[in-house]
Amino acid sequence: MFGLFSPMWLLGMIPETLIHMVLGLSLAALIVSMIVPINRFYTVLLAIFVGMVMWLEGATWTGREYAEHLNNAKEQIAQLEAKQEELTRQLEEAYNNEIDEIKNNGEQILESVEDVVTPDVDAQCPIPNGVRVLHDSAVNNEVPSTTRSASGETEADGGTAEQGPRLSELTSTVVGNYNSCNEVRAQLEALQKWVIDMQRTHNNGE
Repeated sequence: MFGLFSPMWLLGMIPETLIHMVLGLSLAALIVSMIVPINRFYTVLLAIFVGMVMWLEGATWTGREYAEHLNNAKEQIAQLEAKQEELTRQLEEAYNNEIDEIKNNGEQILESVEDVVTPDVDAQCPIPNGVRVLHDSAVNNEVPSTTRSASGETEADGGTAEQGPRLSELTSTVVGNYNSCNEVRAQLEALQKWVIDMQRTHNNGE
């Protein structure tokens, strides 16, 4: 690809009228030299000069077309970038609104845990510590250790179960995890939509 100051670009900047004038004068001089007896050497030089001017005119025309195509391409790229920026802004705004809604809903649900799972309910619904073990194992995607049973008892403590989580604590943890999953889901969907829209915009701009 030619650079900004390539020969084709520079030739495209030469006024077309000037080239036509030089070509006309040189052709007239060549015709006169062929009619009026002069040194053949000058006639040959004049013929070479006419050929160079004709080449220059053709190259200038090509350079002008190249400059026109380059300007059109720059304009199309600018329009495409502007459209992509606008789409990105719209998607970002929609994503931020959805995230704010998810966070607000999640906070309200968390605040409702204490109203639903009261201290009396906590006392009436003991949770085995094995639930905590299984929950942490699922979070880390790790199979529980063979030295710890599903009930939370370990071989080291002689089968004594550890204190399990409260129902309110377990509920808050589950709600918080779902809130985080919803935020990740919204982020992934927004990213997928952005990629699809960018591809569609690029293909339409070709």
